Amino acid sequence: TLQVVGVLVFVVLVWALLYSLVHHEVTPRGDLFKILVLVLLAFLAGKLVALIRLPPLLGMLITGIILRTSGFYQISGVYTHIVITLREIALSVILIKAGLGLDPVALYKLSLVVIRLAICPCIAEAVGAAVISHFILGYPWLWGLLLGFLLSAVSPAVVVPVLLSLQERGYGESKGIATLVIAASSMDDVLAISIYGICLSMIFSTGNSNLSQQLLQGPLEMVIGLAIGILWGLLTAVIPHRDDKLVVLKRSVMVGAGGLCSVLGAEL
Repeated sequence: TLQVVGVLVFVVLVWALLYSLVHHEVTPRGDLFKILVLVLLAFLAGKLVALIRLPPLLGMLITGIILRTSGFYQISGVYTHIVITLREIALSVILIKAGLGLDPVALYKLSLVVIRLAICPCIAEAVGAAVISHFILGYPWLWGLLLGFLLSAVSPAVVVPVLLSLQERGYGESKGIATLVIAASSMDDVLAISIYGICLSMIFSTGNSNLSQQLLQGPLEMVIGLAIGILWGLLTAVIPHRDDKLVVLKRSVMVGAGGLCSVLGAEL
C-alpha cells in the first residue's frame, strides 16, 4: 500500500512540476499529457500482464492499440518529432543491451550459423511476400520487395528481452542459444532495413539518379556503421583505464552515448 501511495505522490509531483513549466501542455487536452498517460498506462498494463506470466510487452501493445483507436492518443507539432526520437532511443538501448549480452566465445564458434540464420530467413520471407503481393495483390516487384523486407524484419523489442531473460536463468547457455538468436536477429534487422532503403530509393528515384550509388548505399552504410562500432568499442576498452574505480559506470556511459550519437547523428 505504501508503495502505491509513493508512486501516486511521485506522479502528482512530476505533473505539478511539468505544469509549472509548460502549463496547458500537461492538461488533459495537451499532447504532453497524452504521452504521459500512454507511458503510465502501458507500464501498468505490462505489470498486470506479467502477473499471469505473459510478456509485459503484450499489455503495452494492447494499451497502445486501445488509446490509438479510441482517438485519445493524437499528437501533433513538436511532440511528433519527440516521439520519433524516443523510438530511436529505445531501439538503440535495446540493441546496445543485446550487444552487451552476447557471449564472445559462443559468437565466434557460431559465427557462420549466425550469418545463415540472419540472411536466409530474411531473404526467404521477403521474396515470399514479394511473390504473393505481386501475383495476388498486383504489386510491382519493387513494391513487393519493399513490403517483404518491411515484414521480414525481426522486432528487437520482442526477441532481446526474452532471450536475455532465458540466458539469465541458464537456459541454452552452454550451447550459446541466446547469443545465436540475439546476434542473428540484430543482423536480420540491419539487412532488412538496408535493403528496404535501397528499394525505397529505387522506387522514388528520378531519371537523373545514379542506380549504382543507390545499390551501394545500403552496404556502404553497414560497413561504416560496423567500422564506427568497432573503433568505438576498442576505444571504450582502453578509456577509461581498468584500474579506475568508476570504470564500469564510465564505460557504460561511453557505450550508451556512442550508440545514441550514432543513431541520432545519422538522421542529421
